[in-house]
Amino acid sequence: MNAKVVEKVGDVKKYGAGLLSGKGEGLVKINKRQIPGAHKLRTRILTTEFYDNYLNNGDKIGND
Repeated sequence: MNAKVVEKVGDVKKYGAGLLSGKGEGLVKINKRQIPGAHKLRTRILTTEFYDNYLNNGDKIGND
């Protein structure tokens, strides 16, 4: 089965189980606002937990 993944501009995805923290929460809030003349961005937030796992796996992204 093939499925097409469609991402909307302005989507925010979080990788990892940690908290968003200051910058991450700010990005989520700003993406919810309507700012004249500004375009929404696809936003990816890597939590500290995700980054720590990346470093512990020898700079490789695991399957989990």
